[in-house]
Amino acid sequence: MSQELLERLVNALESVDKSNDGQHTKAPGSIHSGALLTQPGGLFSVAGIEQNVISTHVAPQGLGAALPAFPSNIDDPRFGFITGFGDDIGTEATNPCDDAPKGYMKSGLLTATFGRVMRQTETIEIDKILHQKRGASTDLRLMGTVLGRGVGMDIGSMNQQAILDMVIEAEMVNVGVSFERKLGNLI
Repeated sequence: MSQELLERLVNALESVDKSNDGQHTKAPGSIHSGALLTQPGGLFSVAGIEQNVISTHVAPQGLGAALPAFPSNIDDPRFGFITGFGDDIGTEATNPCDDAPKGYMKSGLLTATFGRVMRQTETIEIDKILHQKRGASTDLRLMGTVLGRGVGMDIGSMNQQAILDMVIEAEMVNVGVSFERKLGNLI
């Protein structure tokens, strides 16, 4: 390769690198780390497990559920609010033109600057999801609610696409729960 061609390639790579504006790519994880159910190493891959799986998860509850959400693209918004009214100051007037007691309105300002809160899903390997452990029960029945599904979710009757969809949905729910917990603390 000639020196001139090598310099042109280096210049082209440098211009591409500058055009990324600080953006970068992230390589996926090298091993499956998502939640497996009845697959080898899965949560319920124990031989002889009872059919009913009980969900005891309780969604976080807090002020965030009661507060309205308004989209905004202002990076440092300021919100004015009225906190109430102060006590009257002064004495009762004796004559029509005398100063009388007066109250004051109290107010304040809040800000909610943008920040960055990030969560990620675990790595999902499709071939790991579709494995079955010998002797693991696949006729599990969910008692309670997880993933928006309730009693009667039968893993054994799901096809491969349904299983994949369920695992992806489980990862999204996991991220959502993590966000709820983090944002609940911030609120």
